[in-house]
Amino acid sequence: MYYKKIGGFELRAFFDKERNELVNKVTYRRKAIQTQVLDDRFSQSYIGYKLIVADLNSVLSWGRIATHLLDKKEVTTEDKAILHSLFISMVTTYWKCFADTKGRNRVQLNDKLVPKSHTLVHSELRRIRHNFAAYSGGDPFESGYILHVKDIAGKNRFEPFTIPIHRKANHGDKKLTSNIIELTTLLIQCLETKQEKILEQIKKNQV
Repeated sequence: MYYKKIGGFELRAFFDKERNELVNKVTYRRKAIQTQVLDDRFSQSYIGYKLIVADLNSVLSWGRIATHLLDKKEVTTEDKAILHSLFISMVTTYWKCFADTKGRNRVQLNDKLVPKSHTLVHSELRRIRHNFAAYSGGDPFESGYILHVKDIAGKNRFEPFTIPIHRKANHGDKKLTSNIIELTTLLIQCLETKQEKILEQIKKNQV
């Protein structure tokens, strides 16, 4: 259930599974009023960007939580598991904003929107997403081998033994996390400006 109050207006919305659609009810001082769903291209674009901004805000929140954990004097095994989950969520959700998704009315971000100061971070997130977060690609984000340790011939100091060594990527260090936060913040600011312009156009079209 979605609920929002604006002055004397109250908006309630929920997803009707049987009808497979969003249902809303708007009241003014507790009296129901008529509404109209706008489905023109400007309205669809606005909602698409609104959903993208919501995802970027999630990335921002996860980044701040990760930063708090990384600042701890001692990072526990449980902290590392949480950091790993946060890192995967940040990377996959960030790149979801650049994907063609039907639910967002085909609205997606373009690489050209990324500030030049953060193109390297953007590219690194792409590499991590393709080679670790979504798939296990060619880059050594996760790999391993068996190391066989031999005794020096004739010394008999110890029995030969084997050690499995593996690396399950990193959990996102402070610098990378900080860069993700900066990049996400810049994109949100850019999209909010774009949203304001689209909303103005929508208002003009209703006059």
